[in-house]
Amino acid sequence: MAQLRWLAIVDSGVGQRPGKEVVQLYVAPQNSSIIRPIRELKDFAKFHLKVGETNQVIFRLSSRAYAYFNITTKDFIVETGTYEIQIGRSSRYIVLTEKAEVIGKKY
Repeated sequence: MAQLRWLAIVDSGVGQRPGKEVVQLYVAPQNSSIIRPIRELKDFAKFHLKVGETNQVIFRLSSRAYAYFNITTKDFIVETGTYEIQIGRSSRYIVLTEKAEVIGKKY
């Protein structure tokens, strides 16, 4: 069974008009033994907010979210190590980070 991480985000409509919001979840491997992107988009949520409304977004993150495809073994592999979970409106606007220690596995 895949390990699950639950993350909850609360956002509030503080503007003068209703609008849409996008919340994105990224996984950023720290000290990988191979060259990987700085962060990888793993999930996102888009929702409508009324003025003054608060919404909770829950992301379910399995261990597969930490995997990369190894072209030599032709398998997905999760490296043991520290990963940073990043939440933001975009990859350039990260507002929340949390470290996760992950045990490696091969799929």
